[in-house]
Amino acid sequence: MLDNIQPYKYQFVQKASPSPNDAFDRAYIYKFFTERTDTCQSLKYIIRVEQHDNVFALKFYAARDRKNENKYHRIVNVHNYLGTLRLLVTCLAIVPEILNIYPHASFVVNGANSRDLRTRTEEDVCNNQRFRIYKELTLRKISDKLFEHFYFDEASSYLLVNRTSASDMVAEAERLKNLLLDIYDI
Repeated sequence: MLDNIQPYKYQFVQKASPSPNDAFDRAYIYKFFTERTDTCQSLKYIIRVEQHDNVFALKFYAARDRKNENKYHRIVNVHNYLGTLRLLVTCLAIVPEILNIYPHASFVVNGANSRDLRTRTEEDVCNNQRFRIYKELTLRKISDKLFEHFYFDEASSYLLVNRTSASDMVAEAERLKNLLLDIYDI
Protein backbone atom coordinates (compact mmCIF):
# COMPACT_ATOMS: atom_id res chain seq x y z
CA MET A 1 0.00 0.00 0.00
CA LEU A 2 2.73 2.53 0.93
CA ASP A 3 4.53 1.93 -2.35
CA ASN A 4 1.49 3.26 -4.20
CA ILE A 5 1.40 6.56 -2.29
CA GLN A 6 3.09 9.26 -4.33
CA PRO A 7 4.25 12.56 -2.85
CA TYR A 8 2.55 15.78 -3.79
CA LYS A 9 4.46 17.89 -6.27
CA TYR A 10 6.52 20.21 -4.10
CA GLN A 11 8.55 23.27 -4.90
CA PHE A 12 11.62 24.81 -3.29
CA VAL A 13 10.79 28.33 -2.12
CA GLN A 14 13.88 29.71 -0.44
CA LYS A 15 16.78 29.25 1.89
CA ALA A 16 16.25 31.19 5.13
CA SER A 17 18.84 32.54 7.54
CA PRO A 18 18.07 32.50 11.24
CA SER A 19 16.83 35.54 13.12
CA PRO A 20 18.68 36.42 16.33
CA ASN A 21 16.26 34.30 18.43
CA ASP A 22 16.31 31.25 16.14
CA ALA A 23 18.25 28.14 17.09
CA PHE A 24 18.89 26.75 13.59
CA ASP A 25 21.86 27.42 11.28
CA ARG A 26 19.71 27.74 8.14
CA ALA A 27 16.36 26.52 6.88
CA TYR A 28 15.20 25.23 3.52
CA ILE A 29 11.59 26.11 2.77
CA TYR A 30 9.35 24.13 0.41
CA LYS A 31 5.67 24.34 -0.45
CA PHE A 32 3.06 22.03 -1.90
CA PHE A 33 -0.68 21.93 -2.46
CA THR A 34 -3.05 19.10 -1.63
CA GLU A 35 -5.99 18.15 -3.80
CA ARG A 36 -9.45 19.43 -3.05
CA THR A 37 -11.45 17.37 -0.55
CA ASP A 38 -15.15 17.15 0.30
CA THR A 39 -14.64 19.54 3.20
CA CYS A 40 -12.23 22.14 1.80
CA GLN A 41 -10.41 23.61 -1.14
CA SER A 42 -6.85 22.63 -1.91
CA LEU A 43 -4.61 23.38 1.06
CA LYS A 44 -1.15 24.86 0.82
CA TYR A 45 1.46 23.31 3.10
CA ILE A 46 4.89 24.55 4.10
CA ILE A 47 7.79 22.21 4.82
CA ARG A 48 10.67 23.64 6.83
CA VAL A 49 13.92 21.71 6.90
CA GLU A 50 15.93 23.34 9.68
CA GLN A 51 19.64 22.62 9.83
CA HIS A 52 21.37 22.23 13.20
CA ASP A 53 24.99 21.24 12.74
CA ASN A 54 24.72 18.07 10.57
CA VAL A 55 21.15 17.15 11.55
CA PHE A 56 18.06 18.44 9.77
CA ALA A 57 14.66 18.76 11.45
CA LEU A 58 11.73 18.07 9.11
CA LYS A 59 8.67 20.17 9.99
CA PHE A 60 5.45 20.93 8.15
CA TYR A 61 2.24 22.86 8.69
CA ALA A 62 -0.79 24.17 6.81
CA ALA A 63 0.16 27.60 5.44
CA ARG A 64 -3.10 29.09 6.73
CA ASP A 65 -1.76 28.47 10.26
CA ARG A 66 1.61 30.16 9.68
CA LYS A 67 1.06 32.84 12.34
CA ASN A 68 -0.45 30.45 14.85
CA GLU A 69 1.96 29.56 17.65
CA ASN A 70 0.42 26.06 17.68
CA LYS A 71 0.81 25.50 13.92
CA TYR A 72 2.70 22.22 14.38
CA HIS A 73 0.16 20.95 16.92
CA ARG A 74 -3.06 21.82 15.06
CA ILE A 75 -5.53 19.18 13.92
CA VAL A 76 -6.52 20.19 10.38
CA ASN A 77 -9.35 17.62 10.05
CA VAL A 78 -9.57 17.66 6.26
CA HIS A 79 -7.58 14.61 5.19
CA ASN A 80 -8.43 10.95 5.43
CA TYR A 81 -5.80 8.39 6.44
CA LEU A 82 -4.30 8.01 2.96
CA GLY A 83 -4.27 11.78 2.48
CA THR A 84 -2.40 12.17 5.74
CA LEU A 85 0.15 9.53 4.70
CA ARG A 86 0.62 11.39 1.42
CA LEU A 87 1.51 14.55 3.38
CA LEU A 88 4.18 12.62 5.25
CA VAL A 89 5.51 10.90 2.13
CA THR A 90 5.93 14.37 0.61
CA CYS A 91 8.06 15.46 3.57
CA LEU A 92 10.21 12.33 3.28
CA ALA A 93 10.65 12.96 -0.47
CA ILE A 94 12.79 15.98 0.41
CA VAL A 95 15.39 13.84 2.22
CA PRO A 96 17.25 12.91 -1.03
CA GLU A 97 17.40 16.58 -2.04
CA ILE A 98 19.06 17.53 1.23
CA LEU A 99 21.42 14.55 0.89
CA ASN A 100 22.52 15.87 -2.51
CA ILE A 101 23.73 19.04 -0.77
CA TYR A 102 24.83 17.45 2.53
CA PRO A 103 25.77 13.78 1.92
CA HIS A 104 26.44 13.13 5.64
CA ALA A 105 23.18 14.67 6.87
CA SER A 106 21.07 13.03 9.55
CA PHE A 107 17.39 13.81 10.10
CA VAL A 108 14.99 14.20 13.00
CA VAL A 109 11.20 14.24 13.06
CA ASN A 110 9.21 15.12 16.15
CA GLY A 111 5.59 14.07 16.45
CA ALA A 112 4.09 17.23 17.92
CA ASN A 113 1.34 16.47 20.39
CA SER A 114 -2.11 17.42 19.14
CA ARG A 115 -3.87 20.39 20.68
CA ASP A 116 -7.56 20.87 20.00
CA LEU A 117 -8.52 24.37 21.06
CA ARG A 118 -12.23 23.74 20.47
CA THR A 119 -12.40 20.92 23.00
CA ARG A 120 -9.46 22.26 25.07
CA THR A 121 -7.74 18.91 24.98
CA GLU A 122 -4.05 18.22 24.58
CA GLU A 123 -2.43 14.91 23.76
CA ASP A 124 0.45 13.55 25.81
CA VAL A 125 3.95 14.45 24.60
CA CYS A 126 5.16 10.90 25.20
CA ASN A 127 4.55 8.35 22.41
CA ASN A 128 1.75 10.36 20.80
CA GLN A 129 -0.31 9.39 17.76
CA ARG A 130 1.64 11.48 15.25
CA PHE A 131 4.89 9.99 16.46
CA ARG A 132 3.57 6.43 16.12
CA ILE A 133 2.44 7.15 12.54
CA TYR A 134 5.73 8.88 11.62
CA LYS A 135 7.71 6.02 13.11
CA GLU A 136 5.87 3.32 11.15
CA LEU A 137 5.99 5.28 7.92
CA THR A 138 9.68 6.12 8.27
CA LEU A 139 10.59 2.53 9.09
CA ARG A 140 8.85 1.42 5.89
CA LYS A 141 9.92 4.24 3.55
CA ILE A 142 13.52 4.98 4.59
CA SER A 143 16.07 2.23 4.06
CA ASP A 144 18.32 1.17 6.89
CA LYS A 145 21.21 0.90 4.42
CA LEU A 146 22.00 4.61 4.62
CA PHE A 147 20.43 5.43 7.99
CA GLU A 148 20.38 3.88 11.42
CA HIS A 149 16.93 4.40 12.93
CA PHE A 150 16.57 5.60 16.52
CA TYR A 151 13.39 6.62 18.24
CA PHE A 152 12.72 8.24 21.56
CA ASP A 153 9.21 7.50 22.83
CA GLU A 154 9.53 9.90 25.76
CA ALA A 155 9.97 12.85 23.38
CA SER A 156 7.97 11.41 20.45
CA SER A 157 11.03 11.96 18.26
CA TYR A 158 12.51 9.88 15.47
CA LEU A 159 16.16 10.17 14.48
CA LEU A 160 17.73 8.95 11.26
CA VAL A 161 21.50 8.86 11.77
CA ASN A 162 23.45 8.83 8.54
CA ARG A 163 25.80 5.84 8.55
CA THR A 164 28.49 7.93 6.81
CA SER A 165 28.46 10.60 9.54
CA ALA A 166 30.19 8.60 12.30
CA SER A 167 31.70 5.21 13.03
CA ASP A 168 29.77 4.75 16.31
CA MET A 169 26.07 5.10 15.53
CA VAL A 170 24.90 4.89 19.14
CA ALA A 171 27.33 7.61 20.26
CA GLU A 172 26.32 9.82 17.31
CA ALA A 173 22.62 9.31 18.08
CA GLU A 174 23.25 10.29 21.69
CA ARG A 175 25.22 13.37 20.60
CA LEU A 176 22.45 14.46 18.22
CA LYS A 177 19.77 13.74 20.81
CA ASN A 178 21.54 15.95 23.36
CA LEU A 179 22.07 18.68 20.75
CA LEU A 180 18.37 18.67 19.90
CA LEU A 181 17.25 18.53 23.54
CA ASP A 182 19.29 21.68 24.15
CA ILE A 183 17.63 23.42 21.19
CA TYR A 184 14.01 22.28 21.35
CA ASP A 185 11.66 22.24 24.29
CA ILE A 186 10.92 18.50 24.13
